[in-house]
Amino acid sequence: MSVPAVLLVIAVLIVLAPVAIALWVTRRYRIETLPDERHVAVTGDGWHLAMHRYRPRAEGPGAGPVILCHGLLANRANLDLDDRRSLARHLSREGFDAWVLELRGAGLSRDEKGGRGLTRITFDDYVAHDLPAAIDTVCRETGVDEVQWVGHSMGGMVLYAYLSTRDDPRVRSATTIASPLDFQVVARRTRSLLRLRPLLRLGPVSLGWILRGMLPFLRMSESEKVHIGVLRENLTGRELSEILVNVIEGFGAPGVLAQFGDWLERGTFASRDGKLDYGALTHLRCPLLAIAADKDLLTPPASVTPAVDRAPSPEKVYRQFGRASGDDRDFGHGDIVLSDAARERVYPVIADWLVRHAPKPLPPRTEAPAVQ
Repeated sequence: MSVPAVLLVIAVLIVLAPVAIALWVTRRYRIETLPDERHVAVTGDGWHLAMHRYRPRAEGPGAGPVILCHGLLANRANLDLDDRRSLARHLSREGFDAWVLELRGAGLSRDEKGGRGLTRITFDDYVAHDLPAAIDTVCRETGVDEVQWVGHSMGGMVLYAYLSTRDDPRVRSATTIASPLDFQVVARRTRSLLRLRPLLRLGPVSLGWILRGMLPFLRMSESEKVHIGVLRENLTGRELSEILVNVIEGFGAPGVLAQFGDWLERGTFASRDGKLDYGALTHLRCPLLAIAADKDLLTPPASVTPAVDRAPSPEKVYRQFGRASGDDRDFGHGDIVLSDAARERVYPVIADWLVRHAPKPLPPRTEAPAVQ
């Protein structure tokens, strides 16, 4: 075989190796979840959003529905990976009616033609269409007129934006986990990512597949620069693999990523046209629990605390998890909801908060005495 032919074979193998690795790890670490029920929330612009429901498992202290919303480039597994690492199932065991929402373009959600529609999605769509459709659906299916909201990262940002632009008394309480409001702080850690913005012109970003192809390297590395999204000490190699395969979407919506790029560049949190200030929190009057992680390299605590300062709610609680805050371990951005340590330390704090703000159960109805 000639030298050029050998070089060609080597080049092909170099290109195909990550693809083969990505396909193999996807099959190896895929986890299938089966909720009690699957519902569809139809938005005003025709999208069909998947909502995964876990009914109350027991007569726990909790009551009423809770909507859980995932973060950027993620899906339902962000808050419902498996029985060990599922905030949704933990809440159902506490007596709550847990609904896991998948925003447009994520998981099983589809557009009016049955496609992913990734090139047509913006963050503004989540705020204007997806969030109100989810609340409408849960209120209709449960027969109640109030819900509690729990969002991780972008899942909390969507609620911030929603309650900055309109009033909705149906939101009984808000819990945000590692959800930034100050993008000047976020930009100090992630500004280098702006160099990748030209790639968004090529279409949906295949970050999930790229990470899967790099999995052997990621499992060996302990570098914070490599594991910017998680604190590696809280995850085994297998757990990291399961998160990359099941939580991170194969492709991301370029319009949403472009908006995040704008916020990082300008240090503001606003609608695409700049007319709506998503960080105003004008109508966030419900009780607010804002959670941050000491070792979060994506959304450090200083980017989270402004929500507590700015919200007009009369009841606001800020909880920072980590050794510097008196806990027995630190947390990063993703593992604060996707680790055994989170199940043992973070989930109970969220459940206790939701119990405190759950609607009071109605007293049992007694039969009227028979007329003699």
